[in-house]
Amino acid sequence: MRLLADENVEAATVSWLREQGHDVVWAAESPASVEDAEILEAATAAARVLLTRDLDFGELVFRERLAATGIVLLRLKAANQEERLELTRHWWPRIEHLAHGHFLVVRNKRLRARSLTTA
Repeated sequence: MRLLADENVEAATVSWLREQGHDVVWAAESPASVEDAEILEAATAAARVLLTRDLDFGELVFRERLAATGIVLLRLKAANQEERLELTRHWWPRIEHLAHGHFLVVRNKRLRARSLTTA
């Protein structure tokens, strides 16, 4: 899967995704911080699914009607980074299946998908 990971996505998650063979561009590896709308535009232009922990992307696609290939919002509550990574691993098969064309909200015990075609 082609992903653009927002700068707030943890390094362990990015590393794991790359180890799994995913093509991940990580915003934290670029020299300058950019606005959310620019990140979304870059992901969409490159046909990448955006992976983030930032709630603002819902506002951009549903209220401002900006285009997106797919967005995965990680809202995982855990004591540490390793627990969040384990939860991401648990949900990843469903995320892969649904990410394109959807806004996914991933929580510890639930994954919610909303079509972006209604955005």
